[in-house]
Amino acid sequence: MKVVIFGSTGRTGKCLIHSALEAGFEVTAFARIPDSVTIRHPRLLLFQGDATVSSSVESAIIGKDAVLSAVGTDLGQTNLRQKAMENMIAAMQKHHIKRIIGIGGMGVLQATNELQIFQTHGFPKEYVPVSQDHNSAYEALNRSGLDFTFVCPPNINDGPKTGNYVVEADYPPKGNFHINTGDLADFMVSELMKREFIGKRVGIASL
Repeated sequence: MKVVIFGSTGRTGKCLIHSALEAGFEVTAFARIPDSVTIRHPRLLLFQGDATVSSSVESAIIGKDAVLSAVGTDLGQTNLRQKAMENMIAAMQKHHIKRIIGIGGMGVLQATNELQIFQTHGFPKEYVPVSQDHNSAYEALNRSGLDFTFVCPPNINDGPKTGNYVVEADYPPKGNFHINTGDLADFMVSELMKREFIGKRVGIASL
C-alpha cells in the first residue's frame, strides 16, 4: 500500500511514519520542512509542501492508495485543519482515491444524541474555536463520499505503542483521558487495513 502522511513532523506524525513502515507500506512524508523528518528508510520518500496549498497537496496525493492526516492546530489557528482537509478531499476526489484517516479532537464526539462534546455546557471556552475547526474538517469528510475514518483522541502523550487502548464509534470510550502517540498511530495504520470504522468518528483512550 502506498500512503501519504500529512503532519508528518508532529508527535503523532512521526509515529505514523514508523507504524506505516512497520506495516510494509510505501510512505510519503509530507512536510513544509522535510529535513525535520529524521527517519530514513528505503520505503520512505520526503515531500516538501504546504497543506494549505491545493496544488502542493494534489502533487503529493497522486498515485497513492490512502491518506493519513495528523495535521495539527493550536489555539491561535482556527481553520488550518479544515483548509488542509478540504485540499486533501478535493485532490482525492479528482484522482479517485477513496481511503483517508484523519485526526480531530475529542470535542467532536457525541456527548448525547443531540450534542457534541464541544457544544456542552462547561466545555472550556478557549478550546471551542479549535474544536469548531476540527468539526468543520469532519463535516467536510462526511460530505465527501470518501471512505473516511476520523479519530478523536483525548490528551495525546508522547509514548510508545502499548496495545492497551479501547475505541468506540462516535462516542468517547470508557478509558483514561489520554492516549500514547504510539497507540494512536497503531490504531490509524491498522484501521487502514481492517476498515472497521468507515464513515465514522472514533473515540480512543488508553486502558
